[in-house]
Amino acid sequence: MPLLSQLYVLCEQSSLNKLPSPLSPATEHLALRKTNITVIPPDTFHGLPNMKRLVLDSNQIREVAPYAFRGLANLEELSVQDNPLPYLSTHSFSDLVNITNLFLGYNRIEAIAMNAFANTHHVRSISLTGNPLKTIHSGAFANLHSVDILYLPSGVEEIEPDSFNGLSNVSMIRLTNLRLRQLPSCSFRGLSNVASLNIRDSRIIVIKSRAFHGLSSVDYLTLENNTIDVLEAYALQGMKSVSVLGIHRNRIKLVEPHALDDISEVRKIRFVHNWFSCDCRLRWVAESHRNSVPNLLIDNLCLSPDHHAHKNASVVYAEVMAQCTARTTASVDREDKEEAESKEKEDKEEEEEEEDKGGAVVPPTSGIEAAEEFTAADFDDADLTATPEMLPEAEANKGSVCIVRWSCLIMFGVVTVVSVS
Repeated sequence: MPLLSQLYVLCEQSSLNKLPSPLSPATEHLALRKTNITVIPPDTFHGLPNMKRLVLDSNQIREVAPYAFRGLANLEELSVQDNPLPYLSTHSFSDLVNITNLFLGYNRIEAIAMNAFANTHHVRSISLTGNPLKTIHSGAFANLHSVDILYLPSGVEEIEPDSFNGLSNVSMIRLTNLRLRQLPSCSFRGLSNVASLNIRDSRIIVIKSRAFHGLSSVDYLTLENNTIDVLEAYALQGMKSVSVLGIHRNRIKLVEPHALDDISEVRKIRFVHNWFSCDCRLRWVAESHRNSVPNLLIDNLCLSPDHHAHKNASVVYAEVMAQCTARTTASVDREDKEEAESKEKEDKEEEEEEEDKGGAVVPPTSGIEAAEEFTAADFDDADLTATPEMLPEAEANKGSVCIVRWSCLIMFGVVTVVSVS
C-alpha cells in the first residue's frame, strides 16, 4: 500500500454516540455531522497528531469537557456549530496550540467561563455568531493575544469588568443590540490596540466612570442611537487619543462634571440629535463642558418637560435657569429616580409579556468585527466552516479509494479531495 499523505474521514447521519475507532494517526481531516454524540470527553482526539481540520457540526453536543482537544498539536481549524451546547466551561477549548480559526456559531451558548481558551495563543479569529450569549465574564478571552477578529452575537445582557482583557491585537469593535443597562468601569481594559469603537442600537442607559479605561489607542469613538441617559464623571477618562467623537441620537438627561474632560483635543466632535432633560441640570451640561463641546446646547433638543419638548436646548436655556431658583437639583434627582424605577418596571413587564407570547424576535447579528463574516459550504481546502448546512452528500474524485465503515466515508490518497455536488 502506498504511503498515505492525506486522510479524510466523513461521518454523517449515523447513530454514533462517540468518536469512531480506531482512526488512523494519518487522519488530517475529520467531519462528524448529524450524529448522536452528546459529550466530548477530555483527550478525545489523543493519538491524532496530524489532524488539521475538525468539524463537529449539527450533532447533539451538550458538553465539551476541559482539555477535550488536547493533543491536536497541528489542528488549524475547528468548527463546533449548530449544537445544543449551552456553556463554554473552563479549559474546554484549551491547548489548541496551533489553531488559527475557531467557529462556535449557532449553538446555545449563554456564558463563557474564565480561561475557556487558555493556552490557545495563536488563534486569529473566533466566531460566536448566533448564540444567545447573555454574560461575558471577566477573563473570558484571557491571553488571546493573536485574535484580530472576534464575532459576538447581539443581545448580550452583561459585560463584566475585564471581559475583553487579553485581546490585545483586536483593532476594531462594533457592538450592537446590547441589552445591558450600564456600561461598567473597565469594560474594555486590555484592548490596547483598538482604533475604532462603535456602540449603537443598544439599551445602555448609564456610561459609568472610566468605562473606556484601557482603550489608549482609540481614534474613532461612536455612541449612536442608544438609550443613554447619563454620562458619569470621568466616563471618557483615558480617551486622549480620540480624534473623532460621535455621541448622537441618545436621550441624555445628565452629563456629569468632568465626563468629557479628556476629549478637549478632539479634532471633530459630533454631539448632536440627543434629547436632554431641560431642567435645572442643564446649567451643569452647558457650563461644565463649554470648552470641550462649545455647541452642546445648540445641536441638541429637549425631551422633557413636556412644555419644552422638541425645542432646541439653547433656546430654552435662559428660561430654564430663571425657573431653577426655587427648584433644587435634589428634587429633580428624586423625581428622576422615581421615573427610572417606573420605566424599569414597565420594561420588565413588557419583556415578561413578550416571553409569555413566545414571540422571540431575533435581532441582527453583531459583534466585534474587522472583516466580513466567514462562510463556506464545502469540505475542501478553501474553508471548513460556517453554516449548519455544510458538507452535503459528497463523492470522491475518480481514482480515490473509498472504504465504508461505521456509516462513515473514508477517503485517502496522495492528492485526495472531497468534491461536493
